[in-house]
Amino acid sequence: MSSQKIVSVGIDLGTTCCYVACIEDGNEPKILLMNNEDYLPSWISLSNVKNGLGVIIGEAAKNNIHSHCVGYDSKRLVGRKVDEIMDWEKRLWSFEVVEKYGMSALSIYNPLTEENEVFVAEEVSGFLVRKLMDIVKGTQSNPIIEGVVVTVPVNFSDSQRLATERAVRLAGVKDVNIINEPSATILLYQNEFHIKEGNRVVVIDFGGGTLDVCCCVIQKDGIKVLSNGGNQNLGGNDFDRVISDIIKQKMIELYVVDNEDYWERTEKDTKEQANIKSKRLALLKKESERVKIELSMQDNVDINLENLIDSDNEIVYNISISQDEFQKGCDEVEIMKCFTNCINDVLNRAKFNENNVDLVIPVGGSCMIPFVREKISKLFSSTKLADPRFNCRTSVARGAALKASNKTQIKNLNLYETVPFNIGFEISGGKLDPFIKAGDKLPHSSIKKFLPEKKNQTFVIYSIYRGMSSYIENDEFVDSVTIKGIPENNSKIEMTVKCQVNRNGIVNIEIYQDGKNYKDKIDYQVSLQSIFIGLINRYAKIILKRRTVKATVTKPFLCIEFIEFEETDTILFWEVIENMIKSMYNEDRKNDIKETTASERLKRNRIIYSIHLLEDILGELGYSFKHQTIKRKNGQIALEFVVGIFYDNSVVMMEEGIVKKGGELNQYFMKLLKTTQFVVITKDNTEVQTIINT
Repeated sequence: MSSQKIVSVGIDLGTTCCYVACIEDGNEPKILLMNNEDYLPSWISLSNVKNGLGVIIGEAAKNNIHSHCVGYDSKRLVGRKVDEIMDWEKRLWSFEVVEKYGMSALSIYNPLTEENEVFVAEEVSGFLVRKLMDIVKGTQSNPIIEGVVVTVPVNFSDSQRLATERAVRLAGVKDVNIINEPSATILLYQNEFHIKEGNRVVVIDFGGGTLDVCCCVIQKDGIKVLSNGGNQNLGGNDFDRVISDIIKQKMIELYVVDNEDYWERTEKDTKEQANIKSKRLALLKKESERVKIELSMQDNVDINLENLIDSDNEIVYNISISQDEFQKGCDEVEIMKCFTNCINDVLNRAKFNENNVDLVIPVGGSCMIPFVREKISKLFSSTKLADPRFNCRTSVARGAALKASNKTQIKNLNLYETVPFNIGFEISGGKLDPFIKAGDKLPHSSIKKFLPEKKNQTFVIYSIYRGMSSYIENDEFVDSVTIKGIPENNSKIEMTVKCQVNRNGIVNIEIYQDGKNYKDKIDYQVSLQSIFIGLINRYAKIILKRRTVKATVTKPFLCIEFIEFEETDTILFWEVIENMIKSMYNEDRKNDIKETTASERLKRNRIIYSIHLLEDILGELGYSFKHQTIKRKNGQIALEFVVGIFYDNSVVMMEEGIVKKGGELNQYFMKLLKTTQFVVITKDNTEVQTIINT
């Protein structure tokens, strides 16, 4: 019987297609094949759900004749709110973009229910990762997976990075590291071609949905990233849009269709009309992508419009699109101007220029477009372009696998990544006061001390932003932290703010005063939460995430990431809670409730809403509850909490048991989380149920 192989996995979770690479027992990274192709299209289809065959993933989904049942481009949506998505993209996608749990989601027609089914973007990405991991396990004969690294664009925000982590965990991967896509490429290139010490290198990763630029220098002990940045709204999809617009215009000019209403969905459309238009848009999307790719190899591409219309007209319409038409259309929407500006911005921050750069590595399908390649050669020099033997298409996944393995043929091949943006507080005048600066090495932490601005000030609000502008109006909001309970005589009280950016680029903020972390002590509610988790675990798998907790907190509130009843029935618990309380906060502000009051309610309601949601889930499972209320002097209810749990009219647990067993469960969960970021509590976990039942 052969021994299991130790495998490290790298995943390039792309907008239009995905790649997965493996390293077996320390060998060189190799791309795994999927149906004789080295990539997996980032598409899913629900067309076979009606036949009991589940979700179709990859090439079969993309080529499915039921185009109104497909979803794709989840990377453009992941971790973003609906109003952050470009309107032109919403119009071009064959699926509808809707809100679920406060985030962008894909509404896809399900023929089984004859209704649209809504998936948050990370659920779609989770389908893709699960497929890729199945390919790894199938190809490598049930291997021991040593490490998994997934790549993301440099410009991905905290919410997008966290959503990517959730997608990977939805696929069953417990531990995952994230690195920036250009960093994976330079790591692989150095491993294969041994760049000279002191050389300055620029990586330009222009993929299906994003543009990333990275400037780094080769040092004796590894690769140091000096600056990085990008544009997550610029990529191959923008080129597809230009071609789609050209095709539409030519079809209208030839009277093949009357106007753009042929594709545009409206609220007045019937379900059948909406499905027909979704199919037309999916066909247009695929044809535009085909034309774009072929224009990288030839001057003109012919299009048979019969493939794009659902008319029985016997007349066959053909059109062609030339390189010149394509480039002119791109210039009209300033794609290349945005491309050039982004590169120059990152170069300037690293103090790089066309003369002192030694090597340029273009990566991604959009770099294959002739006028993009020509622009790169003009910005630098064609003599500085990467060695033609280097496979740029698969470099990101192979570099990620190399990072996962940490075993290379070069000693001391380390990758020193840096913070891409300034991170700081809003100060007077709408300015940004950075306490972590772009270029600081990852992981990074910074501590600052502040005194309250005014005497007798009992609360402080810290608003955190990231970006390269000195003014917050041009930067990205990260989070807002409100602390309260500051003594009125506060002239000598210092507030300590600790900001950490971890290896995955995710920001965490903590605020203390005299060693006290401003977190409420809610022992009973935490015990109740732990009991609820234990009861739900009888029916579902639960994923918990470690939170930063001070030693003074005896019973920490638990962060529930997912509750998974079945593969297709997953509650993104923490995301639901965060969006509920933020929605309430926004509503408070609209109703002119003071900022301080709204912020205090946000913090308090995170706990309350979490317990209420767990209670609702148990209610659906057949449980009932006895409540106790605390009232204010005016008779209004100030607090309501569970003091008894029942099932089928029988007592499950009362207040004393909730305190005792809930405390034991909380300690057990925290013990599991002590050495790892995430813990998967398998369905009907023996240890958990033993604590509840004894």
